[in-house]
Amino acid sequence: GPHTRLSIQDVRKRIPNIYGIRSYPDICHTTKCQFPVPSWHFAYGFTEAREVIGPRPHHMKLIFNNTSPYTIGFSAYSDGINDDVNKVIWSSLGWDSSLSVESILDDYSSYFFSSTIRKYIREGITMLETNWDSIVNRDQVFDTYQYFNKIAIEESVEDISNWRYVQLVYRASYDYFQMIRMNFAVKKEAIIIGNIKSLYKTSPIYALENALYDIETNEYSNVYFTVQRKLYVLADRLYQTIRMQLSVNE
Repeated sequence: GPHTRLSIQDVRKRIPNIYGIRSYPDICHTTKCQFPVPSWHFAYGFTEAREVIGPRPHHMKLIFNNTSPYTIGFSAYSDGINDDVNKVIWSSLGWDSSLSVESILDDYSSYFFSSTIRKYIREGITMLETNWDSIVNRDQVFDTYQYFNKIAIEESVEDISNWRYVQLVYRASYDYFQMIRMNFAVKKEAIIIGNIKSLYKTSPIYALENALYDIETNEYSNVYFTVQRKLYVLADRLYQTIRMQLSVNE
């Protein structure tokens, strides 16, 4: 389980076979944990942190396949509802380890989502997992955001009150929001550094004062504020439906 220094393979070697091992996999955290997101980009790691809404179906399948041969079962470590998809993946594989991720997600979609949008959910979850690849693919993150915007065209009143669906929309929006912030910060950093270089020889103090002013002045685009407002609405909806508390004032 978490904080175990030895691998499950080493533990199995050291313990007589007459004793079974039941694993305690951490399926809810993304960093500083047993199974961190591989090479997670700092833009997400710093802002989304450990208990973000984190469907990782293919990673969970891989972890299950690598650990289950050495155990007699598992009891997963979960802190809430941010790992809802991961719970279903592990529970399904515990029942039948031959199941594919795709078939599990299809069952998940059919059971928990309305007939109107369930056909989109498997692909949406997969896209969210792909968003977290080590290199932030701006097209991928934007495509995921747009994908859920298209789903919203067909969503019903039932869907709007379905916290599982709202979670997915929130994550897609949050990833996109952080990408907007990161792009803005990278461009602004380059401008500030350029200004410092051009002004420093003439007046170092003015160069630094000007840089501090630029740092404190944020002129975000309208898209930034549109997505930000959407996140507040979705966060409130999650609180009202399932009492999920996010980092918002409301």
